[in-house]
Amino acid sequence: MKVLVLCKRYSTGRDSLGDRYGRLYNLPRELARLGWQVDVRSLSYRSRVAGEGWSSLAGFDWRDYAFSPVGLMAYRADVLDVIRRPDIVWSSSDALHCVIGDRVASRLGVPHVVDLYDDYESFGLTRFPFLRGEMRAAFDRAAALTVVSRSLMEIVKERQRQGIRLIHVPNGVDEAPTIFGRDELLRRLGLASGVRLVGAVGALDPTRGIGDLFEAFFRLCDSYSDLHLVLAGRESGATRRVRHPRIHRLGQVPHQEARSVLAALDVSVVCNRDSRFARACHPMKLVESISAGVPVVAAEVGEVARVLRAWPECLYPSGDVPALVHRIAGQLGSPRRIDPTVVQSWAEVAVSLAAALQGAVGRQQSTLSGLIRT
Repeated sequence: MKVLVLCKRYSTGRDSLGDRYGRLYNLPRELARLGWQVDVRSLSYRSRVAGEGWSSLAGFDWRDYAFSPVGLMAYRADVLDVIRRPDIVWSSSDALHCVIGDRVASRLGVPHVVDLYDDYESFGLTRFPFLRGEMRAAFDRAAALTVVSRSLMEIVKERQRQGIRLIHVPNGVDEAPTIFGRDELLRRLGLASGVRLVGAVGALDPTRGIGDLFEAFFRLCDSYSDLHLVLAGRESGATRRVRHPRIHRLGQVPHQEARSVLAALDVSVVCNRDSRFARACHPMKLVESISAGVPVVAAEVGEVARVLRAWPECLYPSGDVPALVHRIAGQLGSPRRIDPTVVQSWAEVAVSLAAALQGAVGRQQSTLSGLIRT
């Protein structure tokens, strides 16, 4: 099978191509490992770093184009190259790519599957005239939609026509081993053994409720003299101004190291606010924490509540600091780890994606055969 993947290069604040990171890199790579021919064509909205390519894995070819007049002309010629006609188009990233995927698939005469790793209607891009409507029309014409969370599937069902085919394809986790252990993290932080570490890895932003963790930590400090807070990720100016002798900042660590940081914690906290974003997204840092084997406490919002429904003692109502304090204290006193089988590797998720894409191709072939017979 040959699949043309259309996406933007940067998603969730990361360079999918440069960092070999996330859904847009890992799922196409795993499809190639399953024997598919995968051609990724990305648009870089940051044109100064566009133009890279990568094809060191057999069957996996990624070409990147700048979002500029010259770049768009080259991109158009590439994706409409009928000589390399794919069996299917899989588009992801935002409203623009959903519409591009719809039109490219129509021109090539192949089925189109749209991927939603977020609620694209909440993106600023949909403020452009007519783009929201064009995206919804692309959803209706698509052979299927692969959707990152069941919560987002429910949102899409309310907006789209009846009968639209929705397939749950969650995010996965890397199976790579940790790069360093707890002793190395303590050395980097300048701490002795015997301390306890509570921490958060990822987007450390007030809109994600990180202020709740700061407040909870300050309240816990009085009862736990050995407790330290470890932060790894991007911070806003407001959060960087929060200081305490036992707050340690690692900055934005390479994603290959994030698993090691998580595994070294005593408790991983996943904060969030009850927002459109939180209700729609798939909780990457939660599943990465579970995979790393660290006890977790997470805001009870959207898909998080589904993932942890069997472990209510790991959930706290978003914005409820006293409840967050209680849950962290509970995990420090009697750690409860989540069954790792609730998360999947990228390789396992890719099998589900392959089945969804094959199903779309098979349905189109059956339809064409029926038309020919009649």
